[in-house]
Amino acid sequence: MKTLSLLLLFLAVGCNRTVPKPCPTARMPYQRFIPVTQGPAGVPDMPWAALVALDTKTGTLCRTVEVEKLPDRFANLPLCGQIALDSPD
Repeated sequence: MKTLSLLLLFLAVGCNRTVPKPCPTARMPYQRFIPVTQGPAGVPDMPWAALVALDTKTGTLCRTVEVEKLPDRFANLPLCGQIALDSPD
């Protein structure tokens, strides 16, 4: 009888314990737009460093700022901010 009472007591105590919930996995931060600070060999230099960035999500080059009177190879690039709006994380 004592054994049965102890067994019921342990079962009752065990049922009141809550199971810990697993911690949510945090997203690892990353830098989506990586500034290009130097042009590749054989290509004329950019007007200034970090005018162009690489979007690591889409793999496209983009302009970091909107500036008038840029050479066509830079003026025709989309703005990084617009890419971020069109393709959010």
